[in-house]
Amino acid sequence: MMEDELRELLRELVTGTGAEMAAIVREASEHSGSDAIKAVPLGMGGLLEVHYNDRPEGDGRPAAIERASRALRACARRWGADTFPEVEYQRSKALDQNRVRDRIQAYLQAFANAQGVVNAVVMVKDDIVASARELDELQSERLPFLLKQVDNEVRNRKGETSHIEILRDDLCAFAFWIDACLVAFCDGGFSPDFLRHRARMVTREIGQLLPYLDDPPSAPASVAPIPE
Repeated sequence: MMEDELRELLRELVTGTGAEMAAIVREASEHSGSDAIKAVPLGMGGLLEVHYNDRPEGDGRPAAIERASRALRACARRWGADTFPEVEYQRSKALDQNRVRDRIQAYLQAFANAQGVVNAVVMVKDDIVASARELDELQSERLPFLLKQVDNEVRNRKGETSHIEILRDDLCAFAFWIDACLVAFCDGGFSPDFLRHRARMVTREIGQLLPYLDDPPSAPASVAPIPE
């Protein structure tokens, strides 16, 4: 989703420049214009605000913010957007990772209570983030092959979309966010349309939590520049 890509760009800006928060807003905040807040118009009704605890000059931050603003505009153009959505990433309000995983698990447990769903798990690349219930041996063995199929589907789409779904009687997969996949183990008694609807609701919520599981770099210098 466009919001996911925008939030990832904001996350890179925050972790790369030591900011407390970066946000796309429609109206400038009350203290915009102060030394600790850098604001850059994005066009299409959007304004990039970057909040610091100190002055954002003299250390490469202005250049990084300008690169980020260009990347945000390029993202909006790729998605064909007419306006920018309001999106933010905050370091100071980042949740404890254990709490984030617990919240993701709660969403998965609710999803797994749907008719026909036996268990549910969220993967990022090859790592299990959380599952509704402990995976049994057969479920664990099936995950690697399923993820390869999802990757193949993404490649076959030639970059058109990373939101791929695979629906079978006993196993379903929904790719979302960045290299993330929601996997549902089923008993065959589900409605495909209903499962898609529930999956979209769950992935939308989990997609907002996954960025908080990323460890920030030890220093801004360890972050590569945002591509222009």
